[in-house]
Amino acid sequence: MLSSSKKLSIQVLGPGIIIMSHTIISIVTPVYNQCEFIAETIESVLSQDIQGLEYLVVDDGSTDEIDEAVKPYLSKIRYIKKSNGGQSNALNFAWKQCQGEYIGYISADDRFNKVGALRELMEFSRAVGADIVYPNYRLINATGDPIRDIKVKNFKRNDLTILLQCSIGPGAIFKKNIFDEIGGWNPSLHQCPDFDFWFRAAKKGYSFCRLDSMGADYRVHGGSAMVRAVSKERANEILQVVDLDKSVSLTNKDKRKQYSNALLISSRLHGQAGRFTICIWWYLRALFYSPVTALSPAGLRMFLAGLFRITILKLKGVLR
Repeated sequence: MLSSSKKLSIQVLGPGIIIMSHTIISIVTPVYNQCEFIAETIESVLSQDIQGLEYLVVDDGSTDEIDEAVKPYLSKIRYIKKSNGGQSNALNFAWKQCQGEYIGYISADDRFNKVGALRELMEFSRAVGADIVYPNYRLINATGDPIRDIKVKNFKRNDLTILLQCSIGPGAIFKKNIFDEIGGWNPSLHQCPDFDFWFRAAKKGYSFCRLDSMGADYRVHGGSAMVRAVSKERANEILQVVDLDKSVSLTNKDKRKQYSNALLISSRLHGQAGRFTICIWWYLRALFYSPVTALSPAGLRMFLAGLFRITILKLKGVLR
C-alpha cells in the first residue's frame, strides 16, 4: 500500500529534468494544439496525493502557444518536444522513458477529478492483484462543467474480445511490463489505438479490474472523439483490428459474432459522418455474419446511433 503522508523527494536539475528517489507511477500527457486545456490537465496530475509520481508532457509538434501554457510547470514535469507523429507515436515515445512500475496517460483536454485518484487506483491494483485498473469517469463540457457521470462495467473478457465493448476510459493505469511485452499503441491506427491496446492485453490474459470510484473527467467539445465525424479510413479501423486477431481459441460462431460487432461499430461511425449508404450496407453485412448479433437490442441501438447521431447526443445532454 502507498502512504499518502510521505513526501516525494525531487531534485530539479533544470527545466523539465527531474530525478526522483523512487518512481512508482508514471503518467504521460501527449498534447497537440490544446493549449487552452493543458494547464488544467497538468494541475490535476500534479495535485495527486501519491508518493513517487513521474509526469511527462509530450508536445507532438504543436503550432499554438503550448510552450507558454506549460512554462509555469517546467520545474515539476518532464516536458518533451518532438516533431509531429501522432498521438500513438508520442505516447510510445514517452512510455519507453517511464521509470514507474505502473504507467498511464491522461489526454491534454481531460483531467483527474480528485487529488486521490491515482493513489486509489494504485492501492486497489495491489489489493486485488490486477494488471490493469480503470475508474468510472465524468463527462464535462468545454468549460469544465459536468454533463453526466459514466459508471463503467466490470470487466468481462468476452465483452472486450468478442462483443468489442471497451469500458476503459480516462484515468486507467497498468503495469509497465504489459507495454514491454505487447508494445504500445499501434501508430497505424488513429481511431481506436486505445481499444487495440486493451484488446491485445486481454488476449494475452492480463487481468483487468474496475475501481468503483469517479476518477477522471472526459471533456466533450467540438474536437473531441465523441463528437467529431471521422473519415472512411478511421471508421473502418476496427475491422483491421479484428482481421489482425489470429486467435485459435475462438470458435467459428464467436469469430462471426466478433466480425459482426466490428461491422456494427464501423456502420455507426459511417452513419455519424453522414455516409448513410455505407452505414446501411455495413449493417446488412453484420446481419449476414451474425443475425443474432445484428438484431439484438445492442446491435439495433448501434445502427440507429449511426443514423440519428446528433439527435441522440442532444437527448443525452452531450450536445447543447
